[in-house]
Amino acid sequence: MTTTLHYLGAPLCYEIGATVTEIVQRGARTTIVLDATIFYPQGGGQPCDVGTIRGRTLVFEVDSVTQADGRVLHEGCVLDGTADAGDAVSLSIDIKRRHTNSARHSGGHLLLNAMRDAGRTLVATKGYHFPDGPYVEFAGPVPETERDSLRERLQREIDRLISLDLPIVAMMIEPSEVRAIGAHVPANVALDRPTRVVTIDGFSQPCGGTHVRSTGELRGLRVEKIRSKKGDTRVSYAIATIP
Repeated sequence: MTTTLHYLGAPLCYEIGATVTEIVQRGARTTIVLDATIFYPQGGGQPCDVGTIRGRTLVFEVDSVTQADGRVLHEGCVLDGTADAGDAVSLSIDIKRRHTNSARHSGGHLLLNAMRDAGRTLVATKGYHFPDGPYVEFAGPVPETERDSLRERLQREIDRLISLDLPIVAMMIEPSEVRAIGAHVPANVALDRPTRVVTIDGFSQPCGGTHVRSTGELRGLRVEKIRSKKGDTRVSYAIATIP
């Protein structure tokens, strides 16, 4: 049984009920699989959610979440009680961590907008939205003599987009429509089923991550550094203060 991903359609939902479908015990570590979840599994350059699963007697601390074969694996430690397959449980995630992760991920997408608006046609190949130095990598070099001016143009565009407080919209798009809306589609995105696309100011990108509601929530986003290596360009960024 696959796990229904509630965070895709309801990223601001932080508590839900679900049913246990499987429990695996390995030493002191336990893995719980559910029929539905709000926990984001690590992937797409974004860290996982953490939080708590509670049952009639169960108190389970989730500290790692991954996805395999359509099932979301909630890993962690049982603090109290027990649970069995078929039991009803309640899920709650760490809201501050979710918002922080979402803001960093949205910041990466805002950087894509800024790169386009700055007149560069570089295609993003990788996003890393972890706290130890988030960045976006682009295919193609930027000469060293142009990097300072590009960083300034990117920052101006980011500041402008933030000041407009534009909505960040995520929606499922049919395969036939994905390229029609102008989205760059990476090779690993399956086009035999609907694709989730995130759009900011008319610029769309396939994405399965969580995001904040608007660009106004990204105040303090700064372009830190631009460097090119082996034909690719990495743009590092930071968000000074995340509410």
